[in-house]
Amino acid sequence: DGELAALVAAVPGLRELELVRPRSLTDAGLAALTALSALTQLTVAGAQQLTVAGFTPAARCLRQLRLLVLRDLPSLTAAHCDQLEGSCPRRGQLRVQLVGQQQHAQQA
Repeated sequence: DGELAALVAAVPGLRELELVRPRSLTDAGLAALTALSALTQLTVAGAQQLTVAGFTPAARCLRQLRLLVLRDLPSLTAAHCDQLEGSCPRRGQLRVQLVGQQQHAQQA
C-alpha cells in the first residue's frame, strides 16, 4: 500500500498504470489511485487479495478512466465488472474487462 501511495505522489499525471502481482496491495491501498486524476487505463493482474470493494472508489472518482482490466483476480466475476461499470458516474464511458480464470469459469 505504501509503495503505491509513493508512486501516486511521485507521478500524479500518470495516464496508464499496470500493477502485476502486487502482493502487499490491499483494497484500502487502492484508494491511493483516486489521486491520479489523469489516469485513463488501469490494469491489475494477479492480486489475489483484492475485491470489488477496492476498485469501486476508482470507478467512481477517476473521471478520465476509460478502461479497467482485471486479470487473474479470483474474487471478481463478470457481475462485479457490471457493478463497477454501473458505479461510474459517467455511464457508458468506463469499460471493465475481466481476463483470466474467472472469465473462463463464467463461460463453462
